Amino acid sequence: MSIDSAVAQLLSLDPEKTTLSGAGAGSSFASTSKITAKLSDGTEKQFFMKTGSGKEASVMFEGKNPSSAI
Repeated sequence: MSIDSAVAQLLSLDPEKTTLSGAGAGSSFASTSKITAKLSDGTEKQFFMKTGSGKEASVMFEGKNPSSAI
């Protein structure tokens, strides 16, 4: 899979040196992906990204951010 250009830009990654793969089963409202990027200095960096769509995902994501600040 290729990384969305907006996500690559946000993370300052070169899309040509970045891969996106599934990471686990996810949940009923979201999917988890692993982003692996080769940086300009030759090192590798990994990120995890959770995505979802629909009203259920929107409600869950809105609640997740404030709850993580506790």
